[in-house]
Amino acid sequence: MPTPGAKAAGPAGSTGGMGATGASRVAASSSGMGMASTVPAAVIMPGGCPASVVGRGDFGGGGGSGGLALMLVAGGAAAAALVGRPLYHAWERREASAMVAQARHHLDAERWEEASKLLGEAYQKSPDQEDVLRALMELVRRTSPSAERQLFFLRQLSAGGHSTAEDQVRMAESHLALRQPDEARQLLDKMSPAEREGRYGLELRSLLARADGRQAEAQALLRRSWEKALEDPECRLRLATLDLRNPFKEVQQRAEDQVWSVARGKDRAALLAIELLSGQAGVAIPLTPAQADELWKLVRTHPSPPRGGSWQCWGHM
Repeated sequence: MPTPGAKAAGPAGSTGGMGATGASRVAASSSGMGMASTVPAAVIMPGGCPASVVGRGDFGGGGGSGGLALMLVAGGAAAAALVGRPLYHAWERREASAMVAQARHHLDAERWEEASKLLGEAYQKSPDQEDVLRALMELVRRTSPSAERQLFFLRQLSAGGHSTAEDQVRMAESHLALRQPDEARQLLDKMSPAEREGRYGLELRSLLARADGRQAEAQALLRRSWEKALEDPECRLRLATLDLRNPFKEVQQRAEDQVWSVARGKDRAALLAIELLSGQAGVAIPLTPAQADELWKLVRTHPSPPRGGSWQCWGHM
């Protein structure tokens, strides 16, 4: 796992950590901001091209034809190296992408150690590759959230020209967590007026308003941000969560219907909705016996069902 602040050529540490459900093991953490790990630390070095080996010859003595032959061989080897290097890097990138695909299966199953090992090897092969960096960010987020580590990967994405509007929000979020509000405001200053009114511009403005203590404004901006992306089930779920606290019963009922709608999906948002309906997210939603039965069916039939003893016990109630 790359260490924040280190050069891409020599980040350290392959990591595992605590899962999103809190069911993971915790071991000693290295270097203060490091992830809690159950995996032996390993230095990750970037993949490099194999050194070209060119035979030595005595170009001063011996026959002229032998010296010329050696020069031709050396020139041919150098040309082959120049042609082969891009092909080798392309192969490395394909290998890294294949490792990322395997690692994502482990992430979905919360097998942190296996995912960490594969992503460490992928980073070694191609440290500036977008899918590798995004998978590493997800691993950090789900095992041992760290603003410093997130910022490290976001900066690498930006340096490679892969940064998105959402990445800018996450970067501002990291700066604020690290008590660097000026850097966060600079990100907003770089946005155009249209971008400031877009989904992620509104979210960034919400973060800054909250940091300044303007809570009501921050909440209003955040709602506007989510309303810009109603096709996203997580945004619909977040809006419903806000409306569950509304004092009007009819608004609460619409919010509950929206939560159920999201829970019947097969994605990550569905898992979040299931947790909300089960009361594990700190919001109490009363369930009828029929609804409780449906909720347990949704848990059992989800492609990546929630893990942990509480769900297993709940299924026997």
